Amino acid sequence: MTTTKKRPAGPLAQLGLAVTDGLAFLSFAFVVATISAVALRWILLHPGVSGWDQVQYIDISLKDGLTRRLDGAGALPDSLFNDYRWMPPGTRFLGLPLVSLHHDSNAAFRLLSLLLFVVSILLVFDAGRRMSGIAAAAGAAAMVAVAPIWVRGSEEFMSETALIPALALALWCLVRDAGPHPPRVLSVTMGVALGFGMLAKFSFAPLAAVFLLMLAVASWKRRSWHGCLVTLLVSSLLAWPFYAYNGLRYAAYGRFAVLWPLDEMQG
Repeated sequence: MTTTKKRPAGPLAQLGLAVTDGLAFLSFAFVVATISAVALRWILLHPGVSGWDQVQYIDISLKDGLTRRLDGAGALPDSLFNDYRWMPPGTRFLGLPLVSLHHDSNAAFRLLSLLLFVVSILLVFDAGRRMSGIAAAAGAAAMVAVAPIWVRGSEEFMSETALIPALALALWCLVRDAGPHPPRVLSVTMGVALGFGMLAKFSFAPLAAVFLLMLAVASWKRRSWHGCLVTLLVSSLLAWPFYAYNGLRYAAYGRFAVLWPLDEMQG
């Protein structure tokens, strides 16, 4: 969705636009740098993990590393399908490189979350820049960056560690796809983003359907279905084996995660 905006004709107007864009970008950079610095300091000062969810995700990744060392890499596919069958394995995929390289401290997992947070915010900013210019993109990306779930995702290794970059990459690909002649590799990238998003969290599935619907509309307007079909194929190849085997368990656990707080409040 790259737009060609009509820029002000006069030199003063152009200067004003440049100053506005510059100030907006500096404000955005300040917000991201502040959140990142605070998250980094918190991680380094408090290397221990808190919260049952984060302890579980790190413990599972450490177990994957132990499985690889004791039984070999060939044992991992069986573990990914048959161990912890109630949760999609997206976060486990992110933890595998760390445990394979023996960077398996609590801080290492959380620093990976921080890195992916920064990359995701930059993708959101670039998507907004392509749609509406620097100032609008800076404002939108800064608002996303301070959202509680994104701030939490910047310093905790949880399902959001995989979900946030998948969502940001899918959004970026959708904006790029809205142009008249999107690059062919974009369809594969979009498929990876949607497939990995579904492996991050079961609740991403409805969002994936919305993204695919918007891609279908764009394909219909272009009278070309190649990109949409490639995206559907790639995302299905990534997510479908796990959902075919454990999808009902993912759905049951998702229902439990939604209803449990309500039951606690009522009980």
